[in-house]
Amino acid sequence: MKSWLKLCVLGIFIISGFGISSQNSLSSTLEMVRQKLALPSLAAVIVQNGKILESTAVGERAIGSGVRVQLEDTFQLGSLSKSFTATMIAKLVEQKILRWDTTLEQVFTGQKMLAIFRNVTLEQLLFHVAGFYANLPDEAVYDWNLEPKIARAMYLEQALNTAPEYAPSRGVAYSNVGFVVAALAAEKATGKTWEALIQELILIPLEMKNCAFGTQFKALSQPHGHEQIGTRLQPVSPEEPNGNSPVLYGADGIRCSMPDYGKYILAHLNGERGINSILSSESFIYLHKARANAGQDIRAALGWFVFPNGALWHNGSNTINYAEVIINTKNNFAIAVATNAPIELGAEVSEAAFTAIINYIQR
Repeated sequence: MKSWLKLCVLGIFIISGFGISSQNSLSSTLEMVRQKLALPSLAAVIVQNGKILESTAVGERAIGSGVRVQLEDTFQLGSLSKSFTATMIAKLVEQKILRWDTTLEQVFTGQKMLAIFRNVTLEQLLFHVAGFYANLPDEAVYDWNLEPKIARAMYLEQALNTAPEYAPSRGVAYSNVGFVVAALAAEKATGKTWEALIQELILIPLEMKNCAFGTQFKALSQPHGHEQIGTRLQPVSPEEPNGNSPVLYGADGIRCSMPDYGKYILAHLNGERGINSILSSESFIYLHKARANAGQDIRAALGWFVFPNGALWHNGSNTINYAEVIINTKNNFAIAVATNAPIELGAEVSEAAFTAIINYIQR
């Protein structure tokens, strides 16, 4: 598996030690990858030993526009947002508002639901063993014209009353539904929106000022997502509904600049070293603990996947953008990359960008 090979490389070269190359810049390194793959833009952040070593963004906000991306531009994180939802819930557990073993029946008192879901816990939702499908079958719940509160209520009702893919705890099946339900549980328990909770408990304390929610903004003010049409990429208007529906924000709704995402990575790395920040070190370690087997030597954690060497990994896409992160907790090192190219190019972008960054660091 290629991602595992990347993790192996990370572990091998970090042990031997490295420094930032004086021969090339990270910007020129990413620009070579961007040009080779004909991407609109490409961004990355490198984190090690308690600091952000380097971050950059190259290319255009929309292909052919001539408007260059800026370092503070926000890139869609897609399913990297799942870790934010898990981290936010961990804070609510620390505040004794929720518990990891809080059940759906306890949090959604009086809500109609199938009996099989009543004893599903928050923790099960966050490592993909609650039995939910990847996505709900009824397209009506993804309607962009619905008010967010109404859409989320409809989504919850359908999620809790659609027969599961499998019995809870009988297997791992990647599920956006589980994370949306977890986000809605946090909303129900606090009386605050998921967005407000992410702001209050993560973004503000970490001073992540260049982050936002969703895919809609003024044209060319941020990187546009792109669709692949034949062999070319077509920018998608951010002033119209695009990407995934807002009802999925709990699973994939955050966008951040790479320096700000680096702050989030740093909090998780520091937590592994006994440093408290938005969470206690114990809570960070609990989030990262490998649980159910997800196949191919990968185990699911809360908002993460864990490889045999202990490295955390996730990728994400809202279909028209792509992002990926690898965090080597043992060696206190991480790389994240993001592009406003579509998911069809995700694997190619990942391999090329991580390989180039690793080679850059090793020089």
